Amino acid sequence: MAKLKVRYFVEKPGARYFWQPSATVRALGWRSERLPDDLSAAITRAEQLNAELDTWRSGAPPSPAAIRLGVKCPPHGPQPGTIGDLIVRYRRSRFYPTHPKTRIGYEKHIR
Repeated sequence: MAKLKVRYFVEKPGARYFWQPSATVRALGWRSERLPDDLSAAITRAEQLNAELDTWRSGAPPSPAAIRLGVKCPPHGPQPGTIGDLIVRYRRSRFYPTHPKTRIGYEKHIR
């Protein structure tokens, strides 16, 4: 039998199924959920949760069910600590050039 891979889907001893997001996703407010005991129903629910997570990551507001779980609103802009975040902070800083001609040259190399 082929092994089915569903993101964050975990089977524990005793045929118990869980949707367990990574630590990073849990830090954003998503919580583990016990899934139905029926394998097909558990996979369906895990795929629903994954679709909801993907929608949330794309910038859409969390669903009412996710809000009840305490999921935070998705961050707008680049994630902290990324190159995109560094560029945004640089553009807002006092070190960013004010002269238009210099700014054009800098922007050419930032993109």
